[in-house]
Amino acid sequence: MKKDFITVTPDSGTGNATITVSTEQNAGDARSIQLTVSGGGMNRTIDVSQSDKYSYDPKTAPNGVYIAHTNGKIYKRDNWNVNNNDMAIGIAVKTANCSFVIAPIEQTGIFWGSSILINNCTVTTEKSVAIKDYKGEANTNAIMSTIGTISNFAAKYCRNYTFKNGKKGYLPALGELYEAYLNKSEVDACMLLIGGAALADSSIKNYRKWSSTQNTAERAWALYWNEDKILDNSKGNALKELCARPFTSLL
Repeated sequence: MKKDFITVTPDSGTGNATITVSTEQNAGDARSIQLTVSGGGMNRTIDVSQSDKYSYDPKTAPNGVYIAHTNGKIYKRDNWNVNNNDMAIGIAVKTANCSFVIAPIEQTGIFWGSSILINNCTVTTEKSVAIKDYKGEANTNAIMSTIGTISNFAAKYCRNYTFKNGKKGYLPALGELYEAYLNKSEVDACMLLIGGAALADSSIKNYRKWSSTQNTAERAWALYWNEDKILDNSKGNALKELCARPFTSLL
């Protein structure tokens, strides 16, 4: 039996049987239908839905930059409908090394935190090692457990941010920031499309992005979004150029 976009076999019968519901690949928008199964005094309604042809499952999507939707799917920029901007979670980045979602907002002029060495939070003075740190969430957990009671600071701001899918934010590790920077042009274009705050706005000079990766007890690594530069900064530095941009997990 063919009904709308699904085919049900068999459409009738007696005794115990298995019912198979199949559909062809969707060539248009998302669609759904209700299927009712009756027999032996029983009635069951089953909801059947199929994603649109433009969306990807984050688990199986190829590496790249996407816009994350509250429906759990991710979309390439060319396939995003700006009418859905209020359902945009943020910008999803998936690489061979890590995957995450970047928030559409940030806090400028914020300091990293106390000038102490945070245990269980990555620390290295070597940039080549720091850019391979992808443990932003674990770093943030360690920072919060150590200095979480002090006034607002970078990791605390990120942890207090809730994405539209209910996930809590974290201060990205330097490696995660660097992976985003390697895809800078597409990240910037997607952020602009959903109406998010630019990662480099010349009017407010929000160029430096704090990472959760420590350099020493007194300093932490920051990535400069407006240029190919990564430098360590004093943890107590709260210049307006130093910003906290929440990330969260994609998978």
